[in-house]
Amino acid sequence: MELTTLLFLGFFAAVALLNYTLPRVLRPYCLLAASYLFYCWGANDRLLVPVLVAATLATWGCGLVIGKCRIGPVRVIFLLLAVFTCVGLLFYYKYWNLLAADILSGTVLQPRTDMVTPLGLGYFTLAALSYTVDVYKRRCKVELNPLHYALFVSFFPTMTTGPIERYPHFRPQIHKSRRFSYTRCAGGAFRMLWGYTKKMVLADNMNLYIKMVYDTPAEMNGPNLVAATLLFSLRLYLDFSGCCDIAIGAARILGYDLLENFHSPFEATSFAGLWQRWHMSLTGWLRDYIYIPLGASRCNVVRHMLNTLIVFAVSGLWHGADLRYLEWGIACGVISVIAQLSKAPRKVLWRYNPLYREPAVQTFLQRCITYLLFSFTMVFFASAIYNAAPGEVFAGIRLARVVIGQPGGIESERIFPKELQNSDGTEQRDRRAEHIQHPCRRTRKAPHQTKAQHIERNREQPLVPRAAEPCFLPPRREQTGDQRTEQIPQQQPLRKAWPRERRRPSNEGQLQPEQDGQRAVSARQPEEQAGFCLRNLCVAAGSGPEQEHGEHQAEIEARQPCERVLLHACLLGNL
Repeated sequence: MELTTLLFLGFFAAVALLNYTLPRVLRPYCLLAASYLFYCWGANDRLLVPVLVAATLATWGCGLVIGKCRIGPVRVIFLLLAVFTCVGLLFYYKYWNLLAADILSGTVLQPRTDMVTPLGLGYFTLAALSYTVDVYKRRCKVELNPLHYALFVSFFPTMTTGPIERYPHFRPQIHKSRRFSYTRCAGGAFRMLWGYTKKMVLADNMNLYIKMVYDTPAEMNGPNLVAATLLFSLRLYLDFSGCCDIAIGAARILGYDLLENFHSPFEATSFAGLWQRWHMSLTGWLRDYIYIPLGASRCNVVRHMLNTLIVFAVSGLWHGADLRYLEWGIACGVISVIAQLSKAPRKVLWRYNPLYREPAVQTFLQRCITYLLFSFTMVFFASAIYNAAPGEVFAGIRLARVVIGQPGGIESERIFPKELQNSDGTEQRDRRAEHIQHPCRRTRKAPHQTKAQHIERNREQPLVPRAAEPCFLPPRREQTGDQRTEQIPQQQPLRKAWPRERRRPSNEGQLQPEQDGQRAVSARQPEEQAGFCLRNLCVAAGSGPEQEHGEHQAEIEARQPCERVLLHACLLGNL
């Protein structure tokens, strides 16, 4: 029974109504019966109820002996018995085929095709195992009532998506049931509504595009793979946190407070900070029951880094029986190790980074980098979910590979349509380059043609360049005589606007003769010549005599057409 179905809503409404009509002493037993009914609803899960019962009774019995006995070796033996029971159930029902087929390759163990994993196996085994360890460490009292303990292990809102509960947090709520509260029930209903919105409205619609891309990663281009990878991290958060919100809201309506599982993980400014906000019930369990017993950071650097890698590898295997989940865990562990080793140098570099002078810019950039690193690791996770090859996904994300065409600029190599490829897949790059350099050789689609006919017609056309067709730039025209060659104007080096005029050494207030000034003008560039001529003609036109206009007429006629127009306009405007 899934949490997003109308069947679950009807089942939950009936359980909540019955729960508040019974006396508070009987409410835990009502919820225990509802939890086992929820577990037995599926045909396959109904056959695996003995697994849940065996795990419950074995861990409760071991915890009872550990709590009542004061002999150290006996307590250790029963602790190991509880650990072997939970780990053995996980190994047999979840990792048998992984070990037999992928690791041992069928040499020692044979894979079983009829193996069915019990519902919520990863959640209730970790919860039961945490109880025995807490009793051994004397963090909580031993539970004498097996039915109360069975409710803790099989509480139906946490059975499918968590969060992973701890018995010291759950035990007081079982022994003291709450009265009906409208405010509490309204808050739980709103939390469930928000969870349904994140799961069914946002995550499921995003999953349509991501699944389409990851189903055939070899046929997708780079931008689609990048977009799907970045969206998958957000989609996984919305999906998982939405289901946790539904479970937390349902438990709140029933009178129970569960542990929070997410706390705005994408607001973290570091990779370690993201994992402190992501799936907090699992990361807290791994920290308390694996990382700290291994030594945590109380040992040398090599041992500390090894402990980090072990914890992330276990986290990857817990998510699924696939080597890609293990690769995802190892990738997260490697990034965490690099982040820990480079923490001090990065703090020194932050002082000299001009972008980090503003706290808002620093926070934004750190969040973006953290999200990109997390999305990079999620390629393995998404490949395991959609049964894709991580190598094909990483090979498809090739944003740096481009084809540079002469008139077309830079284009992505993987965006070109399939019709530009040969039937045997050869000479693909040459044909694409020709398509960029000569795009006018492709015919337009006729009104009576379909898209398939148009593509087939372009495919049958020869790819020999046509010399008669115009190109993007006009051809150069060579002219004879004194006329200048017309070509594409090239950018000239910048010069000073107006150089200082030379003065006579004897008469400082007078300019040099006209011959010297004309020689200086002729040595300039055409644009500067026009500027000098305009200046001289404007001075001459301002004096008034018409004969000076005739003297400059020959000089105007010797210029280019564009310069003549400017000179005539300036001269006539001042006359």
